[in-house]
Amino acid sequence: MVNIRKVECPKDKIAIKCPYEMKPEFIVIHNTANDASANNEIAYMHRNNQTVSFHYAVDDKEIVQGIELNRNTWNAGDGTNGKGNRKGIAIEICYSKSGGAKFEKAQRNAAEL
Repeated sequence: MVNIRKVECPKDKIAIKCPYEMKPEFIVIHNTANDASANNEIAYMHRNNQTVSFHYAVDDKEIVQGIELNRNTWNAGDGTNGKGNRKGIAIEICYSKSGGAKFEKAQRNAAEL
């Protein structure tokens, strides 16, 4: 399996990005709709103040975890108490805008994760 690297969510962002404890029950998978790397996706998520977050970003070379799995994320668009946001491990697959070999490898890495 490709390397999984963990990047801790900044403490001052926890109230915005992952305010609730959670016991995961399933997985929610999205494509990023851009061509940023996993590292850049997590870095962007951590530095902005939007209530958008996810546990993992996966690209063709690595998997980066940006939120602890026992914390919720804002990924599913189903509200504060929606099952996607409050019970799902959120995975974002990178390089989906252009597709091609990088995206295909990112999809395989996400499936392995």
